[in-house]
Amino acid sequence: MAVDYNLVILGGGRVARHAADYAARWGARVALVVPTESVAPGSLQQMVAYLLAASPRPEEPSAREARLAEAIAFATWQMEQGPLTDLAAQGVDVVWGSGRFTPSLGVQGGDRHLRGRRYLIAIEASPNDSGLQASRLPDLTLSQLQRPDLSTVAVWGSGPQALSLAQAVQRLGLSTVLASPSSLLSGEDRAIAALLQAQLEAEGVCIITGARVVPRSSAAQKPQISAESFSVAVDGILQSSDRPNLAPLNLPKPIAATPDGLSVNARLQTAHPSIYACGDALGGDRSLAVSLAEAEIAVANALSIPYRRIRYRRIPRTINTVPPVVAAGLTAQQAKRRHRDVVVLEQSLATMPRAQLAAAGGETTPGLCRLILSRGGKILGFYAVGPCAGEWAVPMLWAVERGKTIAELPRSPLAAPPAYSDVVARLVAQWQQRRKPNWQRDLLELAMNWQRDWTR
Repeated sequence: MAVDYNLVILGGGRVARHAADYAARWGARVALVVPTESVAPGSLQQMVAYLLAASPRPEEPSAREARLAEAIAFATWQMEQGPLTDLAAQGVDVVWGSGRFTPSLGVQGGDRHLRGRRYLIAIEASPNDSGLQASRLPDLTLSQLQRPDLSTVAVWGSGPQALSLAQAVQRLGLSTVLASPSSLLSGEDRAIAALLQAQLEAEGVCIITGARVVPRSSAAQKPQISAESFSVAVDGILQSSDRPNLAPLNLPKPIAATPDGLSVNARLQTAHPSIYACGDALGGDRSLAVSLAEAEIAVANALSIPYRRIRYRRIPRTINTVPPVVAAGLTAQQAKRRHRDVVVLEQSLATMPRAQLAAAGGETTPGLCRLILSRGGKILGFYAVGPCAGEWAVPMLWAVERGKTIAELPRSPLAAPPAYSDVVARLVAQWQQRRKPNWQRDLLELAMNWQRDWTR
């Protein structure tokens, strides 16, 4: 039986819209099933956290309500600005309604039944409240942070979103506890995790690792966040971790959804060969860059021979704290486990004028850049921490994506904003100095001494 579409995409967020745009550029006939509530709470939380963290702390507690309302309104407006009109102009059939699979392997979107050759699940996640409701805890939403009775708020999580959210709540003027059931940023470089922890603690965030929640015996009692012999009472808990709500999709067999998300193979294909998934639908604490890259790979595999695999290590990772963190490739610990000889170069931004101005403005961490190299100079990974890190780290992103060596890094002053263009040059100089043999350094020093002694 003939089908109407090459690809039917379920989801209305940025990832789903990017997938539809990418599929349309293949010349495919595409349907995008957009839920009525297209702005997911989890995505909204991330953007509001970014807006609040990038703003200074209010001088008066009365400014909390106005700042929060402004951030939520602007974030909602930004997320609702989507290329739906442009997609329709490209031939994408935009269907409004909560999509669900039918027994005949189609999708019911609103009052329409859509049949496609392939399907892509690109729904957005919602805040995860499992485990905390059983403890009878007062879960908070973003809009509830303006309540006058709140003084101490706990942010629950250990990933990048938890750190940016904790910093945002603290800068909103509330006493903040970052409660992590494990170590912070367990998948990232330990030195960077320690640097961000020091930054948050310097701003007043109380960080508790190995945290657990003490259940309340009554509704009037404040919940307790404890770890070993330490505990603190909070007025409510704001969760940072998200998970997709897959139940309304009526997934066909043999797809089995886990509590965290869908299971896919290396080609982003579910247990059903005609259904692919990407982004929040896969669960985990994934960044927007990762989700967009997954969307392109999934679309390409769905529309042609499914042989493409995603290279996660080459995708940039961003932590939207102040200062921000941009990373790609392996951490130092991962590189040492995989390679025999690893060289780690580090360059502080403390001596650079732009970083000094930022520190004078209240940012206590000037920032740094770390390059993880193989013995031959191939860039295995990097971390950039500091103001405008997403801009001056572009040469390193380029090198990691293409498997370049440090000698191939662009060192022109135009390769990065002038305030930080010296970072790459200093790292290259460090590498050249390390590569120079001891006998060569000794010979050069002897020659310089000879010049001084015999110059009249």
